[in-house]
Amino acid sequence: VVGLIAGVGGIVISDDRPPIGQAPPINDTTTAEVMTQSQSESVNQPPQTYAVTAQSATAIDTQQLAEYGEVGTQADARIELRMPPSDVATVQNLSWVTNVRPVIRSEPTQTGTQTDVPGSSNGVSLGVQQAHQNGITGEGVEVGIIDAGFDPANPAIASNVVETRSFREFGSEGDPAHGTSTAEVVTRVAPDSQLYLASVENPMDHEAAIEYLTGKDVDIIIPNLVFPAIEDDGNHRFTDELNAATDSGTLVVNAAGNYAPGHWQGDFRDTDEDGFHEWTASGDELNSLPDSNSDFSGGSVSVIVRWENNGDFSDYKPYLYNSATEEYIAEGRLFDVTGEKLSTETNRYASLSADVAQQPLSLVIENTQGAANDEIEVIVFERGGSREIQRNIPASSISAPADVPAALAVAAYERGQNQLAPYSGRGPTDDGRTGIDVTGYTNIEVTNGLYGTDEFFFSGTSAAAPYVGGVAALVEEDQAGDQLPTELTSTLKSSSDDILDPGTDTASGSGVVNAADAVDVAEGTLTGEIRGQEDTLIADVGLEVSLERQTSTGGFEQIRTPRQVSDGQYTFEGLATGEGYRVVAEFQGESGSATVAELRPGTNTRDIVIEDITVGGITSSDVALSDSTPSLGSNVTVTVTATPENGNLGFNFEHLFNQSVATASAPTAQIG
Repeated sequence: VVGLIAGVGGIVISDDRPPIGQAPPINDTTTAEVMTQSQSESVNQPPQTYAVTAQSATAIDTQQLAEYGEVGTQADARIELRMPPSDVATVQNLSWVTNVRPVIRSEPTQTGTQTDVPGSSNGVSLGVQQAHQNGITGEGVEVGIIDAGFDPANPAIASNVVETRSFREFGSEGDPAHGTSTAEVVTRVAPDSQLYLASVENPMDHEAAIEYLTGKDVDIIIPNLVFPAIEDDGNHRFTDELNAATDSGTLVVNAAGNYAPGHWQGDFRDTDEDGFHEWTASGDELNSLPDSNSDFSGGSVSVIVRWENNGDFSDYKPYLYNSATEEYIAEGRLFDVTGEKLSTETNRYASLSADVAQQPLSLVIENTQGAANDEIEVIVFERGGSREIQRNIPASSISAPADVPAALAVAAYERGQNQLAPYSGRGPTDDGRTGIDVTGYTNIEVTNGLYGTDEFFFSGTSAAAPYVGGVAALVEEDQAGDQLPTELTSTLKSSSDDILDPGTDTASGSGVVNAADAVDVAEGTLTGEIRGQEDTLIADVGLEVSLERQTSTGGFEQIRTPRQVSDGQYTFEGLATGEGYRVVAEFQGESGSATVAELRPGTNTRDIVIEDITVGGITSSDVALSDSTPSLGSNVTVTVTATPENGNLGFNFEHLFNQSVATASAPTAQIG
């Protein structure tokens, strides 16, 4: 049930409110008059979709199920049934049925609508453009995409679409924007790839889609939806299908999810025994959205609380709380319509969904039953994006099915900021594996027009996964013979660029996939000297250079951060050929640059002149020292016989002495 909370209880919007602290008891005086209830449906509600699990796939009697409602997609021993809630108990009691559960909702892995993203990509970066020029375009490579919906006739993808199949039963149609954008990213990276598109809504559809695409013998499958209600231990309902796909020779590339800012995991803690979870050792029971100094800006809020189904019957329920009015405004649910507790095959969970107006907002978790001795995992998000909570733990925020060992889990990298995207799902998995395999570019421009604008930047791990899938398609074409999933994975990992700690880490995996290395594109080197206006080499520890790459719009974005070049010479190796670059040098507040319009294989030389710098006005014969062999901590008087340039003597004490200088003020320097 989704409700709108607007102006509940005379909400006061103010920066002056209590800090994070204790949660009050839940009773009539602390509950808003209009509170969103996320409790079980009424048996009098219209038909709902349920997952009916049988003792085996062959035991399913579709004719018998049809007596109670409309039969939908089957995946192994599970089958969809759309029926009135009043019939659930009867179906549950059929001799061959083991359980009946409401279907779990899937979530896209996009972070929201964006039309102006600095440093965005048009999908031809990291060597992809040169791969295309070398004739590597993904020709003949078959890529299956699983998403909520597609527009297969859209000009951005129409020429690549081979086949479509919808597993969404009962006449439902998913929003085509996300799936079409996923497909477009693949075609930007691998323009001659062939697409098989499968529309899904819930886990059962998802399983059936993987089986269908595996049967089509596609080379790559990109399931671009996640399921936050399912535990990320790699062993759940998707595991068998993904293993079967991999065993058949198909690489599965899955988005890691966008839940890092709204994720928390740890033992349920209640030292004061009031029934409320304490997020910190100091006893904070309120976890603010986004923090205790800022109002929640308004919009949808979804919460999942997960814990292992270990049979001790402990329950945990989420609430949303307004600390200004001291009222609970939304309540989670623990039970389905039959009175059964919400659960998957491997874990229990509670859920909350509400539309909330701007106000101070905090998350509270209550232990409603049992010993409260479980580890709980909390995910807070909005439909199609992430939410931030103040007390977050990004570690282990990876989402199913990216957690399955057979899947290539992809994190997101922001080019404009030169960083791992803050929202990107992270490992380790709940069973202790690294989780993330590689990282791909996000914020990729798409032109399908389905987001209401001609210029839109597709974001989140939703963009990163098809980017990596597209690069995998290039590798598949480039290498002789069909590549095994393990071979494709090894190539993508070994050709990735480290962005965090050297080697593999739980946030970025092996690093950002580098298509130039992955498909063995010819590389180039850019080198040169940096000189002053009198053509004198600038050899000084204060000299720094950085490297920028030309974008599709003609601008430049930094790809190598500033580094010291005290000998006046720079070299950048391993650059993708066919692209434009600019080297920027900075010294004493002045700068100069050199540009190459199209880098060629081998060595490319470009010298840089910093016009406003005069070098060489002072030589060793112009300098006299009061002590020619100074010791550490001693004071040295420096006498310079020279004409200053613009009032600046133009030399550096550290360079003069070739030692570290602790302090310097003319005419004395203290050697440190």
